Amino acid sequence: MSQECLVGLGAGGHMRVMLETLRVCGLVVEGLLDPTQPIGTRIEGIPVLGPDALLATLHPTGVFLGIGSSARPTRRTERYHWLHQQGYPILTVIHPSATIAASAELGTGVTVLAGAHVGPGAPRPGGGAHQVE
Repeated sequence: MSQECLVGLGAGGHMRVMLETLRVCGLVVEGLLDPTQPIGTRIEGIPVLGPDALLATLHPTGVFLGIGSSARPTRRTERYHWLHQQGYPILTVIHPSATIAASAELGTGVTVLAGAHVGPGAPRPGGGAHQVE
């Protein structure tokens, strides 16, 4: 693993969008964790390393959620809380083409994708952020 070790949870369609956003931001992702994909599968060139439990052996400097809509829409929320409880640094990811109002407050783990606009007074759902822009 490199000095900067970014790992993503999920390996579906939303992860592909997340990986493109991180690539545009100049970041390199070491691997993805997803219990539904075979180890070694590549998503946009990034390898699936195994299930979420493998995270403890990787010592990531940042973790991001690439879990979108699914049959269990609460999975993203569950994984966020699990990461937070385990003390992992959860990335807030903002695409450079997004527009964020000065008064908007973004919480940890928020993703703002390409072309999005976050208006004035947007509420802050959580605490401080490890932000990627």
